[in-house]
Amino acid sequence: MSKGFSTLASVAVLSAVVLFAHRAYAQERDPAAAQALFDQARALMNAKNYGQACEKLAESLRLDPGIGTQFNLAVCQEFDGKLATAWASFLEVASLANASGQAERVKTATRRASLLEPRLPRLQINVPPEARATGLEVTRDGAMVGEPQWGLPLPLDPGEHRIEVTAPGKLAFAGAVSVAEGATTSFNVPVLEASPTSAAVPVPPVVASAQPVKAQAAPQAEPNAPVNAPSAQSSESSAGPSGLVIGLGVGGLVAVGAGTVFGLMAGSKNDDSKATDACDAANVCTKKGAGLRDDAYLFADLATVGFVVGGAAIATAVVLWLTSDESEPSDSAALTWNAGPAGASMAYRGTF
Repeated sequence: MSKGFSTLASVAVLSAVVLFAHRAYAQERDPAAAQALFDQARALMNAKNYGQACEKLAESLRLDPGIGTQFNLAVCQEFDGKLATAWASFLEVASLANASGQAERVKTATRRASLLEPRLPRLQINVPPEARATGLEVTRDGAMVGEPQWGLPLPLDPGEHRIEVTAPGKLAFAGAVSVAEGATTSFNVPVLEASPTSAAVPVPPVVASAQPVKAQAAPQAEPNAPVNAPSAQSSESSAGPSGLVIGLGVGGLVAVGAGTVFGLMAGSKNDDSKATDACDAANVCTKKGAGLRDDAYLFADLATVGFVVGGAAIATAVVLWLTSDESEPSDSAALTWNAGPAGASMAYRGTF
């Protein structure tokens, strides 16, 4: 055994002893309850109900820490299919047993860990250079996967594991990957797309209003003029856009203005969630922080709706203005725009 490995092993053993001592004395012990839980767990293991057995052994270990209980928990985890968890538990048992001079238990735990190692599933998370955005964070089952872990095949329990990838100004990615016993699975982090709300440039709201056009009185017919003769001055529509075009244009400008306001509010709510430490760097939020984030997402959605609806209304107004027949004016035009928690809507009512 090399000197470096011997030193590393000594540090690992010392850390395990300190952790064991802290856990043993920093909590209230209940040996009687721990023994009852241990006996129930053994009965459940004999009945091959490993899920419940492991839960009771873990609680027994919490109430009365002991190498024997931890060894049984490792065995239970192995039979329950949690291979990587059991492997780590056996190694911890070997370290604790070595520190307390229990050579036979060290040998047994080390052998069990060695037999498990070839069966361990491993997941290798790769982050290509083109996917390494500023502030990129990768989590696996809610736990941070730091950059030193990228590209390494790390042991995991068999089954499905959730992968989430986030970065400032980017759309988050969430997916799942399954790992199988004895196999190494690779997962490549995708290039995150830019968030639409982050690209929006704040613009002051624009408020426009249509000026009413004064109606001109119809010309009086001359006394001697024939009854069926047309008037000298025909009733013509006023030059300029119709009421429908004006209504759509005004509504579109109001919708774009509202979208801008909602976009600013979304950014403000998101900043508040960070400024108040309601959400940490791993995007784990308190109840208050989750509320602020929900508000930010709502306002961002409303901003998107405002821009889309406003742009469509303005474009429709332009098309109608350029293609409408000025000899057929419309009246009684009215456009309304509403926004709320359920979304936004725009409606036009009028007669033609």
